[in-house]
Amino acid sequence: LRTSQLLGGMSVFTVYTQYIFEKAGGNLSSGVSSMIYIGLCVVLNLICMHTVDIFGRKKSYWVSLIFCSLVLFFEAIYFIIDQFYPELDLSSLNWMPVAGMFLYIIFSSFGLAIIPTLMLGELFSASVKGKGLNLLSVAFALSQIAITNVFYFLSSRVGFFSPFLFFGICTTISSVITVYIVPETKGKTLEEIQQLLKGNTSNNNNETKQ
Repeated sequence: LRTSQLLGGMSVFTVYTQYIFEKAGGNLSSGVSSMIYIGLCVVLNLICMHTVDIFGRKKSYWVSLIFCSLVLFFEAIYFIIDQFYPELDLSSLNWMPVAGMFLYIIFSSFGLAIIPTLMLGELFSASVKGKGLNLLSVAFALSQIAITNVFYFLSSRVGFFSPFLFFGICTTISSVITVYIVPETKGKTLEEIQQLLKGNTSNNNNETKQ
């Protein structure tokens, strides 16, 4: 879950918000756009923390991944055209990347931004929760640094479209994996979740033996 969150570009876009809006152009200044973006993040995350139980964690996460991947591919296509087809005039469409980023934060708020954090305390058993969460926090911080560098490397060496394409592909793969691996924890106790995980492991082992 944490890996799919990172590879969905959530933390990277937060770090590079102003830079992305500068590259995108548009009628709003990059500073104003980034402030609106971050403010929207906070408000939507607070709202969605209270609504995610209505639809279930797994379904919310899957739908969020699907729509985020579509937005990321849309952004990649725009910047591909902008980079490789300079003869095409995109000045009348320079609002589209900014609109795409706002759509991304809306869709990510309903799953990608909050579900991994909500499920952290639900998937670890009580005996290993403390050590598990500490280890995961360290791994997440290191991975976040690496992914941030990936964004910079791809955008500077390949083209500004490439990180969006990369994150779009990763998010699409994550949506497929979610269907088969991520358990639904809505309305379940910690013991029930642990039994569900053990059951999935047993089923996978049996299938491997067969």
